[in-house]
Amino acid sequence: MSKFSHVTAWLFDLDDTLYAPETGFSKHMSKVQHQALAGQLNIDMKQVKPYLLALVEKHGGAPFTGLFKENAIDMDLFIEEGFKLDHGMLSECAETVSSLNKLHGGKFIFTNSPKVHAENVLKTLGLSEVFYIQSIFDVTRLDYDSK
Repeated sequence: MSKFSHVTAWLFDLDDTLYAPETGFSKHMSKVQHQALAGQLNIDMKQVKPYLLALVEKHGGAPFTGLFKENAIDMDLFIEEGFKLDHGMLSECAETVSSLNKLHGGKFIFTNSPKVHAENVLKTLGLSEVFYIQSIFDVTRLDYDSK
């Protein structure tokens, strides 16, 4: 009997958890999102990070929370532009797929990113069959409140 046989649900973060931070994908995502924000806010790229840090300090949680609460940008447009990512730096890891498939119970994603991003990452990682679409709890499902 496994020491985890009593576990009925597994909760996973997405970014830098189901793929290694060393891929550089999160840095790529941050750059694309900062470009999208700079465009929507009509500010210089150098101003984006301090702006986001101020939102986190004011509202807590993730930058999405502050952006939504302040109605600072068109969130749908930001999701469309800020998540046009090159997934080429990610790849399927058979060992990860196999390990996750061995876990008994429900498997859930809890992410500060939107569902479309989670779906794209899971597909690229070969994990779409491991995590069902209904098992993704994303920032939009939480009314842009962060985890």
